[in-house]
Amino acid sequence: MATTPFSKLAYQTLQQGKGLAGLVHKDLSTRLMSLVAPEAVPSTESVPPELMSTLRDPPAALAPAAALAALLATGGFPDRD
Repeated sequence: MATTPFSKLAYQTLQQGKGLAGLVHKDLSTRLMSLVAPEAVPSTESVPPELMSTLRDPPAALAPAAALAALLATGGFPDRD
């Protein structure tokens, strides 16, 4: 099936709309739940900025794992002088 630029744009717009609708639904349901049953709404803590920066930069976080994989692939530790 051939896709046209218009159908691709329509699909992307639909997907973004679905995502936005999900966020709005979650916000409204949380607010309504806090009015109806405040004890049922879980208290949450914000994620520390350091952890968020680590999560946003996966190559830096995966560097030790990549080094270990390379080490295992070569059969061990390189000779040290």
